[in-house]
Amino acid sequence: TDEYDAHLSEMMLKRYIKLQNIYNKEAGSEDELITLINDDINDDVNVNAAKEKGELHMELLLQAIQEGNLEEINRLLESFLMDAEPAAQYEVAEALMHYGFLNEADRVFEHLQFLFPEEAQISIDRASVLIELGEEDNALDLLMGIADDAPEYPQALLVLADYYQMQGLFEVAEQRINDALQILPHEPLLQFAKAELLFETGRFTEAVRIY
Repeated sequence: TDEYDAHLSEMMLKRYIKLQNIYNKEAGSEDELITLINDDINDDVNVNAAKEKGELHMELLLQAIQEGNLEEINRLLESFLMDAEPAAQYEVAEALMHYGFLNEADRVFEHLQFLFPEEAQISIDRASVLIELGEEDNALDLLMGIADDAPEYPQALLVLADYYQMQGLFEVAEQRINDALQILPHEPLLQFAKAELLFETGRFTEAVRIY
């Protein structure tokens, strides 16, 4: 198609410009130019091969998750974390959570945390998994380590509120929701969370006003 031909021509033009720059800046002879061209091609091949390997691992891993094959999940997971792109790792972590493989999900989130230690969303997601695993202290450390000026801070407060509500600490839970509502006063999810908390504590009239 015309669109494909245009895309191919653009790729060829970019490659020509790149090789021309190599020749002008680095190549001192024809042999050196050939070596540089081969190195450039090999780099592209290696990158594409790694990407394809990561995609294959992801496909196999998602299939194992859906089939509930824990042995296969653990067999694939280590190489997947080495080969796959972070976005693919995050998708697999969510799938592991959805299907109840919490230890394996935590393993992926821990790896992502190592790669992106300042990423608040990963900390929140991992904290949610750790709470489910009964590792509340580690989860609370992660949630309380999120800066109050981070865009994800209200979400961290909501996770804290859910945790305190499960522990029966309703006043603390309500305070966390109120803190989040001060930042996002019209957020439906926060309003619903507060209504649910009020309903659970018998404050039905207040809850109905929010529902």
